[in-house]
Amino acid sequence: MANTVGGVLSGVNPFIYNSGSPITFFLIQAALILVLTNVLHVFISKLRQPKVISEVIAGIILGPTVFGQIPNYLTTIFPAGSVTGLNLVANLGIILFMFFLGMEVDISFVKRNAKAAISIGLATLIVPFGFGCLFALPLYNAYMDGHGIEFKVFMVFIAVSLSITAFPVLCRILTELRLVKERVGIIVLTSGTINDVVGWILLALCIILSNSQSDPVNVVYILLCTFGWFLFCCYPVRLTLKWGFNRFHEFERDSPSTFATLLILVIVLLSAYFTDIIGVHPIFGAFIAGIIVPRENNYVSKLTARMEDIPNLLMIPIYFTIAGLNVDLTLLNKGSDWGYIFASIGIAVATKVVSGALLSKINGLCWRESLAVGVLMSCKGIVEIVVLTTGLNAGIITKKVYAMFIFMALISTFITTPLTLWIFPDHYRNELKRQRTDGSTSEIVPNTVGKTKDLKHMHFSTVELVINNAKAVALSLWFIKAFSSGQEEWKEMFTSDSGDLEKKHLKKVLSTDTEALTVVSDDDESPLLVNARNLKLMSDRTAEILELTSLYNSLTSADNGLEMLRVFSSLFGLKFKGEVMFSSLGEKVGYIGKIPVANNTTLLIPLNYPNGEQSESISRILSFNDLPEDFFSTLSSKISSSLVLLFGTVVHQQPTSVLVYLLNSTLTGSDYMALFLGLVMGLHAKTIKIVTVSEHLVALGELQEILRSSILIKLDITTISTNETDSAVASVDVFNDIELNNKSLVVLPQDSIKSTCLDDYSKVLVTKASKSGSTVAICHR
Repeated sequence: MANTVGGVLSGVNPFIYNSGSPITFFLIQAALILVLTNVLHVFISKLRQPKVISEVIAGIILGPTVFGQIPNYLTTIFPAGSVTGLNLVANLGIILFMFFLGMEVDISFVKRNAKAAISIGLATLIVPFGFGCLFALPLYNAYMDGHGIEFKVFMVFIAVSLSITAFPVLCRILTELRLVKERVGIIVLTSGTINDVVGWILLALCIILSNSQSDPVNVVYILLCTFGWFLFCCYPVRLTLKWGFNRFHEFERDSPSTFATLLILVIVLLSAYFTDIIGVHPIFGAFIAGIIVPRENNYVSKLTARMEDIPNLLMIPIYFTIAGLNVDLTLLNKGSDWGYIFASIGIAVATKVVSGALLSKINGLCWRESLAVGVLMSCKGIVEIVVLTTGLNAGIITKKVYAMFIFMALISTFITTPLTLWIFPDHYRNELKRQRTDGSTSEIVPNTVGKTKDLKHMHFSTVELVINNAKAVALSLWFIKAFSSGQEEWKEMFTSDSGDLEKKHLKKVLSTDTEALTVVSDDDESPLLVNARNLKLMSDRTAEILELTSLYNSLTSADNGLEMLRVFSSLFGLKFKGEVMFSSLGEKVGYIGKIPVANNTTLLIPLNYPNGEQSESISRILSFNDLPEDFFSTLSSKISSSLVLLFGTVVHQQPTSVLVYLLNSTLTGSDYMALFLGLVMGLHAKTIKIVTVSEHLVALGELQEILRSSILIKLDITTISTNETDSAVASVDVFNDIELNNKSLVVLPQDSIKSTCLDDYSKVLVTKASKSGSTVAICHR
């Protein structure tokens, strides 16, 4: 509250700091920090940079370098006494951050790749550490002589600063570049874990040496206490936690219970308190607490998801902004200062790249992969800022050295993503995959249809499914169920007679009617492959990193949507592959466009209608499905293969009516695909209605002749008027007379997607269908 009752109304100046009411200044400072960091991140994120860069730059802007040049600014907005409150919140945030960082350490993952992890992880630590020790000598003589810090302490700290790798930022970069499940990503993750753990141990040693300079004997006692606490936490505490959680079925919960969360939080605080009072630093105790949290059933991801939002949104940004506030670039006013800065950047990056590349090459990677590993291991980011801030608070470095190394950390982090993309571009990765999977790639027979009779042989072997959010899973399940069973029955109509069918092995499967069973052929031909990708929005949440590593370890079982699809595919005898992909909102289209789609494959993108019965606009549908406004126009330039945009709600039954619109003046591949989709999806519908122009009556007559022997399919063909000048449908009013309900399926081909995947006809149809909950399939081939 303000100083006295009445506040500013009583004449109190809110910008005069009152130690009796520190919350007043904290509120305005925190609001200013959060607004500026997030505004900056809007622009910096477009350069594919982590949020920590925005937070540190915000601190530099708010600090003495920029706004600090305004007279009385710092004494008014950030008076010396008020920073204590910011520091308290920031330090609590960094303690929780280190706890989350400890939970990211997956020992089982490292063990599976132990050889490469240990060799590359230690090499990318030892080589920069050695060069850092050499670099510390001239740096000490130039900036630290006479400051009361022993050279050995300063040397170890500088060496650690140059050799550390930012594991959290590294995970996000690997995720964004889709490298997590490739050899480069696996090696970098495991090596980064080793590098991170050893680096924190060395930093702890540095802090111990700094706090016990007057009595070297204390170093031994502090080391023994630290090691003893680590053993105590790793065995009695960890085993007790695991036993208790098993006893009370904590691992089976969808979210950790309140008591379990509180218990772990108390352990974090006590562990941080213990390492602080013995002379190390509270962040190391929090790191140990994170390591001992049980990993069973993806528990660390669930716990992080419950605990991390407030620290990530409020506390940790304040910590890194304060780190920027402590940076005064005006101190770097000599040419020698910038010479040391560029030397530190060169040493930090070059030693990591060279050591990482050489050891990766020895471990069997090609040169480009090896260089990519070295570049990724040079990333500093969040961890480097924590190390430097810890050293500044411990008095190991001065503010001038601190500013120099903060600048080094920002540059080395900033160049990681563009340098990796330059060395290891997408086209090279795709070529490398093709060489490894098969030295001589066989040609796939094109699944083309040029005549109506060719529909008999049309067949899709794979559905490339893109799940954009959890709401699309049910719609995807319905489509795959109806399409796979319908396609098999379609093939049986033209490849088997009654005599052959009796000789084939028959099996019972669920039919499209949920209350019945259907007997179908179980021959040796490959079933439909469902290749699903769950495309999730990437944020700054640590839980996503933990979820991603657990997904790698257990394939799709940690993702509920993919697990449902996997179980469903297994139940119906379909092949299944699943993958989780993280991307920003604007880059979703790019990820979808890079999915390889063969000639006998279709790309399926299910989109749900928003809740409600009113007619929905296309922009609202996109927003409801977490897609950008320009999704359809941007996607059109990325797609050169079969595409099905499926609009609908949660559908439980086979459609009772199917409508196929053929509005083009000539039948194209998209028209034949729409016909095929309507026929196989409508095998058990009461009617399949085809709305077309008169030019197609002959071709559709041939189709009726082909289907004459079928007792399942009955076509109802309706013609509509056309404009004599251009032979195009007069207007989009063609959809006005149709009656739709939630059991209707409407299929509309779109031949050209040069400018958009959803033309005016498609938009009118989708908008109309959304009101009744009808399902719409927009096809392109």
